[in-house]
Amino acid sequence: ALPILINCKSLKVKGSFPIEAEKLYMPSKLFRKQLAFISVCYDNYVILSAGHGIVKPHQKIIPYNIALKSGARIKTSTILSAEQRKIWAEKVINDPVWKDYDEIYFFISNTYLNPIKKIIKVFPNKKIFRIKQQVNMGLNIKRYQEALEHFKVTGKIDLNIISTHKPSKHPEIPRWYFHPIHGKFFGYARYLVKKFPAVDERNLYR
Repeated sequence: ALPILINCKSLKVKGSFPIEAEKLYMPSKLFRKQLAFISVCYDNYVILSAGHGIVKPHQKIIPYNIALKSGARIKTSTILSAEQRKIWAEKVINDPVWKDYDEIYFFISNTYLNPIKKIIKVFPNKKIFRIKQQVNMGLNIKRYQEALEHFKVTGKIDLNIISTHKPSKHPEIPRWYFHPIHGKFFGYARYLVKKFPAVDERNLYR
């Protein structure tokens, strides 16, 4: 069984009691689509958690409010410092899960990939495949759904469906945005969110 690695999500079940890792991230639509694809096409997967390192799907962990990096969609009170990310990366790289496999597939974003790139040098004899993720959340979700549908029809896994960027039929154009507190902004929505990360994203679009 090949180990598949996916990263945790900012949307989680809230609480202070241990819960299975797989259930913790179910509020995230992207996680659900990834899981739907991976559970059908592969035999095994683990989760790369910002709070706990490598965790297995049915391993019980305590909900956490930690992120590797700040961002527009990250609603968290704790962002790991550069030194903390380095310690976290060493913990992940030294996890015994890697020793049992010759091939590893990374379905993770750059935020999670960059700190652990060293793993390629630590295990030079292992084949490590990184499946590039779509930058746009909606497209990422759509690509996983398309890859699953393709597998159900053909019985074949086509990872290019997930990683290949396709030009939009209705590309976004820059426009004016107005906010009662933050004032005017002209440009693309993706840059709007980056400029005002502390403001709720839905209110920004309004």
